Amino acid sequence: MKTLRVCIGCNDGVRLAPTHMGDTRRFLIYDVYQDQQATFVDERENTAIDMEHAGREKMAAVIEILSDADVFVGTKKSPNFRKIAANTRYQPVVVKATTIHETLDVIKRSFPQIRDLVVARQNGERTETYPEY
Repeated sequence: MKTLRVCIGCNDGVRLAPTHMGDTRRFLIYDVYQDQQATFVDERENTAIDMEHAGREKMAAVIEILSDADVFVGTKKSPNFRKIAANTRYQPVVVKATTIHETLDVIKRSFPQIRDLVVARQNGERTETYPEY
């Protein structure tokens, strides 16, 4: 695997929202490559933002919006990140970065570790834990 499709939750297109990913206004989609390059792919509205926090319906709606992603990136741990990690092919990642640019740098630097987690998920391995950078 040479590319990871990464979703970053934000409100303004510049900074990560200081909330759970599912509570952000929009999702920015990037392809991050093993050679440490990144390409913007898409911006998607979070149509599930007003659904019940940490609810299964909200989790399912967000996954539907982001069905082509490999990695979900947010700034906060959440009950749904744990559920996503334990039950789906998507790899949650929590970052301390505050901007989209800083977040992409973190993902690029951590590419081998995140890629290995994504590949393990594709092979059916699941765990409730997820990395924090």
